[in-house]
Amino acid sequence: MYTFQRSAERSKGVSNTPNREPEMIESHEDEQLNCSVLGRGVELWGKVGRFLKKNWNSIPNQVRSNKIAAKYDGYNFLLMVSNIRQRNGSYIAKTLPNQGRVKEVVENNGNLKRNTMHSDWQFQGVTIDKHQIPRMDVVGGVSNKRWFKAGKTTAKQLFIYRNSKLDEFVVSNSGFKIEYSHTVYDNGAVVKDGIVDAREGVYSVLEIRKSPSSITANGLVAKAGVAEVPHSGIWKIEPPKEGTLIWQVKSLN
Repeated sequence: MYTFQRSAERSKGVSNTPNREPEMIESHEDEQLNCSVLGRGVELWGKVGRFLKKNWNSIPNQVRSNKIAAKYDGYNFLLMVSNIRQRNGSYIAKTLPNQGRVKEVVENNGNLKRNTMHSDWQFQGVTIDKHQIPRMDVVGGVSNKRWFKAGKTTAKQLFIYRNSKLDEFVVSNSGFKIEYSHTVYDNGAVVKDGIVDAREGVYSVLEIRKSPSSITANGLVAKAGVAEVPHSGIWKIEPPKEGTLIWQVKSLN
């Protein structure tokens, strides 16, 4: 940018060079202004980029499941796992940032396990999940009227995320299949469905198994979650010994 400046003599009305053209000198004011505006723009976009990166990286896009334990507590058979919210394979945080929340969606199909309570919105980066089935769902009765119930229930599980604005969407890789299988062995014959009287030569095997799977649950779709290997708890169940009331349970894994 250029501005015009006359000589000192002409500005006073005296000139020894009447035909001399006005001198042209360079001004840096506009360049400085442009640089200042550009600098502020770069700084602003830098802040926006850091904000978006921080918030984007806080949104889970997969759930990893790790086995903790499988046990029978006298009333319930349990497969305990941890569900870890991750972003591209990396653990996000102990507490999900920006008031993020995650909850599970589960759909059960089968004739063995009754529907149970499911978790509500949770803010933790890692939660403990107890996949369980009550003993009374698979064996029961009193005295000489005891029975085994053979059957299977498959639960489909996925997770949804909610941000601070209450927008909700499916965590893309969070699908799991949990299978509850109770097989009865009646003197060598395999019974996979129905009621079998408890008597000599009859026992059963119960398995709770969790594995990653692409699923649709309650109309929502998720790709398979992440797990090193399928998790399972397996138990052999036999009727109480004569004169006792306690079912005999032995872990097989």
